[in-house]
Amino acid sequence: MSLRVLIADDHTVVSEGLAVMLSMEEDVELAGTVSTDDAAIDAAREGGVDVILMDVNLSQSMSGIEATRQVKQVDPSTRVLILSMFTDPGTVSEAIKAGADGYLSKSASPESFIQAIHDVAEGRSVLDPSVTEGIFGRIGGHNPDGLTDRELKCLQFLADGLSTKEIAAKLDLPEETVKTDITSINEKLGVKPFFRKRDRKSSAELTDREKKVREGLADGLSTREIASRLNLPEETVNTNLKSLRHKLGIRYWTEVNPKSILKESWHRIRKGK
Repeated sequence: MSLRVLIADDHTVVSEGLAVMLSMEEDVELAGTVSTDDAAIDAAREGGVDVILMDVNLSQSMSGIEATRQVKQVDPSTRVLILSMFTDPGTVSEAIKAGADGYLSKSASPESFIQAIHDVAEGRSVLDPSVTEGIFGRIGGHNPDGLTDRELKCLQFLADGLSTKEIAAKLDLPEETVKTDITSINEKLGVKPFFRKRDRKSSAELTDREKKVREGLADGLSTREIASRLNLPEETVNTNLKSLRHKLGIRYWTEVNPKSILKESWHRIRKGK
């Protein structure tokens, strides 16, 4: 099933350019284009939209950031990817606090746009590389879960989609140490394995490959990591993920995938909630 994407931008040239880009993707369907905040909110209320590409300076009665906040109130499952020419930490932090699932510069490459759309649709957080460093130093928050400073850093990197190996390299630590920290994070945040005890009927409907992909998800692996483990093209794994989601009745992996849950926890800590 294709991802339905709505473009919310009051600049015709931008909207048309994005529409053309999306039309070239087989697994993405244009849900429409709107130029006002009210129209974007109404689209979320009506349903049938997976991702909204929201201009941060959407004109009318409110900004794209406020429109994002209201979209999330109307339908929290609608993913919002903020698009902007401004990548200052202050603007980005406000977008995140409003509930944006991602923030991308309009100068990003077409490949980055498409990847970002898929990432937010699957529950992954997206921040433009040009603002990643500044945003974490700007956004305040607290740590109600008793995480150590190193565990907080691990959680941040997990939210960025890094693998255990990549986190170990970032922190200059043995990979086993990072795995221990992640186990501790899971315990403190109450993140438990999923897909371990699915009912037998659901499991019986899965192919052998889908079961292996499910095991990778249960281990908290990304699509790329599952593809590497199974020696399969990443696109093949994506196809199996879509089949799994349909068979198991899951709309978004963010509700069950350990990494997605940890990302939500990171957002909560950053926002001081």
